[in-house]
Amino acid sequence: MTNKKTTKTKTVKDYLRLPFEVHYHHLSYTSLELLSEDYKITQPNDFKGIRIEQGNARGVTFYCAENTGAELMCCITDSHEQTVPVWLRWIGEEDLNINYGQKIGIEIDGNSLNKIEVDPDDLEDLVESGCCTEFYSLEEESIDYIILDADGDRIKIDEYGCAVEFNEDDEEGELFIDVEKLSEDESLSNYSTMTHSEDIDMWIIDLWVKKFPTLPVPVPNISSYDF
Repeated sequence: MTNKKTTKTKTVKDYLRLPFEVHYHHLSYTSLELLSEDYKITQPNDFKGIRIEQGNARGVTFYCAENTGAELMCCITDSHEQTVPVWLRWIGEEDLNINYGQKIGIEIDGNSLNKIEVDPDDLEDLVESGCCTEFYSLEEESIDYIILDADGDRIKIDEYGCAVEFNEDDEEGELFIDVEKLSEDESLSNYSTMTHSEDIDMWIIDLWVKKFPTLPVPVPNISSYDF
C-alpha cells in the first residue's frame, strides 16, 4: 500500500494574530527634504524648495506588532495601496540605490503649501533643513516571504501560507495559513492602507505641529506631484 504525502495544516489561531515580519525583494524608494536659504528655520516661509530623490531598495523588511489577522492577510494577498501603512514599521534593507534627483520650488501662501516655478540656479543655492521623509511603493509588488510569529517561532512562509523550506515529510511544506479559505472571511479585510498623498500629508502635519505649534497647519498641495 502506497503512502500518499499530504500537506499538513496548522491551527490558524496559532499564527494568524501574532506579530509578523514581511520581506520584499525589491521596492521603489522616494525621499523628500524641505530646503531653505539658511540652516536655521524660524518660520514657515523659510522653506523655499523640496529635494526629491528616488531609487530602488532591495531586501526591505517591515514589522507588524499589532496584528489582528487582517494586517497579515493584507500583506500576503498584496491588498495594500500605494505605500507602507501605519501599522508596518520599517526594520531595514540590504541595499539602496538612488538613481534620480530633482528640486522643486515651494511657497507658503496663507494656509497653503504650493509648488511654484523657480529658476533652477536659485534652487541650487538652497540648503538642507533636516526636515525630511521617505516612503516605499508597495503597489504592484509581491512579498518575497513572511515570518510568522516574529517574536517566537519565526516560521518562514510564502504567499500561499506554506512553509518555504521543504523537509523530508512534506514536499510542499506545511500549510500554516490557509490563504484561500481565509480570503472569504470579510472580518479579515478590516485594515487601513496608505496612499502617497496621505503619507506626505501626514509628514507635513506632523512637522508643523512639532516645529510651529502655534501656527495653522498648511494644506500640503505638493502631494499632487507625481511621485
